[in-house]
Amino acid sequence: MDGRAATATAFSISAAISGKDTAGDAEAGLACHLAATALPSANAYDWFHRARAEQHVGKDADATTSYERSVMSPRPPVLEPQAATEAYFQLGKLWRDQHDLGKASRFYTASIRLSPSSAGAYIMSGVTLRELGRVEESIVQYGIGLRLSPAIPAAQYNRAQALKELGRMPEAINGFATVLALDPAFALAYEAMGDAHLYADRPDDATAAFAHFAALRPTAAAAHYSLGKAHFGARRLSECVAAHWRALALPEEAAVPHAYVHNDLGNALSELSGRSDEVLHHYSEAARLMPSFAEALSNVGTGLKERGRHTEAAEQFRRAIGAKPTLCEAYKNLGSSYALRLGLLTADFGDHPVGHALLPWVAALRARSGLEVICVASDSNEKKHPGSALRRAIAAACTAFYDVTELPDVEAALLINELRIHVLLNLVGHTAGARHVLTQWQPAPVQGLHYGYPATTALPAMGYMQVDRVATPPELQSDFTERLAYFPHCHFIAVHAERYPHVQRVTAHAHPWTGDRRVIAADGAAARRSDLGLGPVGSRHDAFALCNFNQLYKLDPETFEAWANALRRLPRAFLWLSRVSVRKDTSMFAEANLQLEAAALGIDTPRLAFSFRFGEKDYVPFRALADLMVDNRNYNAHTTGADTLWAGVPAVMIEGGHLAGRAGATFSSALGTASMLAESIRAYEDGTYLLGTGPARLHALRRRLLQKRGSAPFFDLARLARGQHRLATLMWGVYAAGLRPMHVIASR
Repeated sequence: MDGRAATATAFSISAAISGKDTAGDAEAGLACHLAATALPSANAYDWFHRARAEQHVGKDADATTSYERSVMSPRPPVLEPQAATEAYFQLGKLWRDQHDLGKASRFYTASIRLSPSSAGAYIMSGVTLRELGRVEESIVQYGIGLRLSPAIPAAQYNRAQALKELGRMPEAINGFATVLALDPAFALAYEAMGDAHLYADRPDDATAAFAHFAALRPTAAAAHYSLGKAHFGARRLSECVAAHWRALALPEEAAVPHAYVHNDLGNALSELSGRSDEVLHHYSEAARLMPSFAEALSNVGTGLKERGRHTEAAEQFRRAIGAKPTLCEAYKNLGSSYALRLGLLTADFGDHPVGHALLPWVAALRARSGLEVICVASDSNEKKHPGSALRRAIAAACTAFYDVTELPDVEAALLINELRIHVLLNLVGHTAGARHVLTQWQPAPVQGLHYGYPATTALPAMGYMQVDRVATPPELQSDFTERLAYFPHCHFIAVHAERYPHVQRVTAHAHPWTGDRRVIAADGAAARRSDLGLGPVGSRHDAFALCNFNQLYKLDPETFEAWANALRRLPRAFLWLSRVSVRKDTSMFAEANLQLEAAALGIDTPRLAFSFRFGEKDYVPFRALADLMVDNRNYNAHTTGADTLWAGVPAVMIEGGHLAGRAGATFSSALGTASMLAESIRAYEDGTYLLGTGPARLHALRRRLLQKRGSAPFFDLARLARGQHRLATLMWGVYAAGLRPMHVIASR
């Protein structure tokens, strides 16, 4: 068939369609549209009209495809803006009906782009965004749509509900008032307004709103139940009891089960003298009707406890906790007999510096009586650890281990919620593998950050940051959106006594007063500096070794200049750095840049020595062959610093103005070696020089560090675990008392 014949046929089909549509024969009209779109000449309008016909007869899936063909068709004529706007709007509606809210939102946005004055598209965009959980954005879209067309009560109601959802009660109440001005019989607006007044602690206004609701819906149990709650808030107990009895006399509603009414009726009667039997009856009835109703179970327990029936009461409290692990009142009544469940969430349960520390840390926590440790792994895309030996060891050490790496966010958050964790600690922060959406769902009632990231998360759902008073003194509290939970000593997890117990033995002859300085390597051979690839200067037995094993990206120009100044003042000294980098092959560029910078500062490049990664058993002991650690100013050494201190190497540290720069301060405080801490960059440089030229002073400091290594709190993991247990108990206690997170301090 040539083009003219096809066009003629399309015109005849169109004429037939018009006749069928006029006659109201939708199926026959759809058949004509199907025939039109089967032709090679079918264009955007043929698909558009077919989509409308399919939608008319309820074939929504087919209509979705046809609308998409209409807006994507390259054959002219393409849809004019009005028709395209309609097509995108209908696509939004159809995808929303199919529960694909993401696509629905995109199509409503496309409709708005073509027709910015379309109130309906803005309003439906608001509906969809709210269903997606993007409530702030939905309010904006509702607002624009309602400015274009304000007289839509349902849209005004939805916007007010969104404001109420965000806790913006005055605006929500005004919104519900607007609804009622447009439609005084809009009963649900009175109900929602009453709820908003109750939330704002305005029980009299709530009572008035619920009274209107009950007048409009006299046979609705929800209206009388809500009215009873408002009377209770205003302490009108008799009216409250009467309203709840009216609610019980009406048929049960899904939104207001009779169990809820019985429980609240018990609450009201408990405020009246001489009604204790009725109180227990209504609580028991609520628990009978809804066996998983935790509040009712706890209330039954309270009633039994008041009668001296303690064994039965304890059983009810345990059932309540089983139904709702976050129920504070039940825990308070049970006292300390219930184990606290501490959750650890990280991407590093495997071959990672944090992962290696976590194995002994989990074991130390697990050894605490009354503490259960639940590990939740969520690996990063960069490095996954399933099946590794370290992961298996961690899983064996904890109470329970779960891997949510492959689960979608919602399913992972639901799983964590089902684990009934009391306190969940995020050990990742804003580092690789962060999956903040999980904690934003608030799967645990108390959530905090520890160890993996030395700064605030600025996330609303993160209630606490675990620190210590040296790392984060009171004047730095404003750096955090979280409340601070203070360990009694250092907050850093130093597991060296458990992970490297051999260091003291193999480094016995590594200290400068021993003469022939050497370390016993893992293969049993003696290793000296000349065996470590430190270059011609670093290999000399009389050279003075300044060391810093931080990753090179943490260095800053001011600190490096101070090192160069110290090297100029100490002609026998060299600087021992590490080539290890989190990013493959990047250390070679950093090494070249540092050599250029050293040359520019007047330092011969052979005085910079870069060591490679040593084996697991060797890399901490080999550090004992250094003389003095020089720390970074802005980003102190954390794990590498603790490793070097455990090797017995004293340090010169400088106190920064934020958490990442105060590790040295808290390390030296917990070690009892505060003399290692400098107050300024000049004092830092001078301290390096004095220790480099005063062997007696340096040896005394090193001997003091070796002595403190075995007795100070810094390397005492059991003491740190005790502090963690106390902190978790304090944070949970704040929550159990019904309070918002607050600064807490664990006792020594």
